[in-house]
Amino acid sequence: DTGFSTGNIYVANSSGSANLRVDGAGANLMFSQYMSSADIDGDNRNDLLFGGYSYINEPDGSVWVLYSSLLESFGTSIDNIISIADSNSYSLRFDGDYLTLAGELVTGDLNDDSYDDIIVSSPESASHGYRSGSIYLVNGDPFIYSISGTLTSGGTPLAGVTVDGGSLGSVVTDAMGNYVFSNVAKHTSYTLTPTLAGYTFVPASISGVVGEDTVHNFTDSAVSTFSIMGTVVNDTVPLAGVTIYGGALGQTTTDGSGIFSFTGIAPGTTYRIYPEIDGYTFLPMEASGVLSADANLSFTVSSTEALTSPASGFWNSYLGMINILEVANRTTSGQSIQVEILDQSGGSLSVAPLYVPPLGQRDLVLNDIPGFLKDSYGTLRLTFSSSGIIGRVAFYRFAESGDNNNFSFAYTLPLGSGLKGSTYAAFNTWYPGIPLDGYSMLNWLGLANLSSLSQQFTIKTYGTDGSMLATRSVTLPGNSRLDIPAGHELAESLAGYQEIIPQNNDAKYLASVARYAVGDGSSGKTQFAFASAMLSEIVKRQGWSIISRGANADEWLEVYNTSSVGQMLAVNVYSSNGPIADESIYLPAGNGVHLHGSEYLNAGETGAVKTRFIGDTSALLVQRMSYHRDRDGVVYSASGNRITLPAAVSLFGSWNRFFDQANWLRLFNTSSTVSNVALTVYRDGLAPVSQNLSIPAYSTLDLGLHENDYQTESDNYGLYSLQAPAVVAELVRNKDEDFVIFSELGR
Repeated sequence: DTGFSTGNIYVANSSGSANLRVDGAGANLMFSQYMSSADIDGDNRNDLLFGGYSYINEPDGSVWVLYSSLLESFGTSIDNIISIADSNSYSLRFDGDYLTLAGELVTGDLNDDSYDDIIVSSPESASHGYRSGSIYLVNGDPFIYSISGTLTSGGTPLAGVTVDGGSLGSVVTDAMGNYVFSNVAKHTSYTLTPTLAGYTFVPASISGVVGEDTVHNFTDSAVSTFSIMGTVVNDTVPLAGVTIYGGALGQTTTDGSGIFSFTGIAPGTTYRIYPEIDGYTFLPMEASGVLSADANLSFTVSSTEALTSPASGFWNSYLGMINILEVANRTTSGQSIQVEILDQSGGSLSVAPLYVPPLGQRDLVLNDIPGFLKDSYGTLRLTFSSSGIIGRVAFYRFAESGDNNNFSFAYTLPLGSGLKGSTYAAFNTWYPGIPLDGYSMLNWLGLANLSSLSQQFTIKTYGTDGSMLATRSVTLPGNSRLDIPAGHELAESLAGYQEIIPQNNDAKYLASVARYAVGDGSSGKTQFAFASAMLSEIVKRQGWSIISRGANADEWLEVYNTSSVGQMLAVNVYSSNGPIADESIYLPAGNGVHLHGSEYLNAGETGAVKTRFIGDTSALLVQRMSYHRDRDGVVYSASGNRITLPAAVSLFGSWNRFFDQANWLRLFNTSSTVSNVALTVYRDGLAPVSQNLSIPAYSTLDLGLHENDYQTESDNYGLYSLQAPAVVAELVRNKDEDFVIFSELGR
């Protein structure tokens, strides 16, 4: 009707009459060759899609979308005619190279986000050579959003204010001071400028790019601004160095009195404030509202991983393991500690004193203490008078050859003061190397009740697809411990996570998942290939993982969404020289994904990965695993760590040169500016070694504390400290260049 091969679409009503005719806009366009209907904008009503191409003049194709709301605007009248030459006659258009030339138009909700997606084939696309073909995917989305807000003076709505939106046109505020720009396409750039005689507004203008429904409020600058102030405490003790996130307000950090503030905030501003620091959760988790006066907020610690007396840990003498308690003192005063060994039923086996000098470390071989049991397990209780203690239990299984300077495996578990509420830990029964006959991956969950009263726990096991694989209830007498299978009893080659739920949310406990690669001897290899373990943890909103291909490491991140709703995961990858990749991954409720971190790095290079749920939901569980293989591809050592957050000011950890261990301190600067780092390495009875370092933005630095620069001695150990704002740190202890004993985050 409008030219040779332009194409038409007729939309008929229920009586069979043509309600609407859509005309093409040029010869040979043939835009109605392919059609479909689907709910692209998620309003539970089907939209109309049609595609076409221009064969002679413009060898490019397009897909048009008419939302159901546009179709319904014609009501029940008949013989309505529109043309796609008029951009107001359709809702969306996507253009591409030969987009629909002899292709197909298919729709469906591929990513389970309640929006139908558009899939278009282009067999004649020349993206990779003549007629190489392409497939285009356009994710469903409202695509059309609004920009709105309120203009006030002294908290009173201002009517009659003209808001100039540039290409969006202009609107005038109503009696309630509200304005709105409707039907704004996604990715539209805008600048809003309010004007009214006699008034000056703050901000004077605001710019952005539309990606969702957006609210921008303006206020008369003559009106006083407001502030948001607050405190963060652990019981009644102020907590310094806590990062306070304020969204559009920016972020700040609590001072030595646990106080934070945001100032100069316009009335009517919508705010959302939440605190975050590694090892803590808070009540309330966040505070939000619309600012109409100064606001005072208060957050208190609901659960902590920081060591307070009494601290606890695990011991295990099965498999011939040697258990060594390593305790470091971050204070300038000596610390006297009482170490009590409890059996699995909670009974006391032995008590030993331990003195740790100022800024020093002392180790205690638990197997040598009278009363320590062989082929058993239990817990430790450490009692001390002040804060500043950090520590771990190191587990060594010496080589089957009887060589007490080499190991079948080694790993550590940090001490803890107990967690409250639900915690999580990943498990994995996949053997991560070349399959070996007779080898299996055993996963064991250790659960310790730190209360003197009997406590009940529910353990739920989930797969990577979010399905619940098992649920168990156990009752632990006071101070007792129980170890149970954590995945290998269900199937081989299975991965997922454990959720530990105490019946009493005020009861403290510790939990860990240990992984053992165990062979039956048929492969001709060692019986125990490797082992690793990690404590369960409180899930987070975001965090950093240091990754490295040093010593031929193979890095994997096991990532899980522990919430009951889908989450969009943002993954930012950095090499030693800065950003190299940004990805977004949709994780349905309870689902997980394993990311191969080594793929991003060169051999020997160190980098970092930031993982974050875009909605800032506290449901993120990430466990980084580092595997080391021999020339045959067989894994013979492994270590792991959870995600961490950057230091506000200082970090501490310890080094250990026993068993000829090398000590690599890996640092990553998480900020966009240079971080100036002050490193101090403390040596028992000797003067400390200090070094000032600069780490460029988003870059890494590897330091060998076993090297001559730091004057650490063989068969000795000690403490290190970092004055390192915005830095995450990890110390890796390894033997024979690539046998990793453990890796531990600076705290």
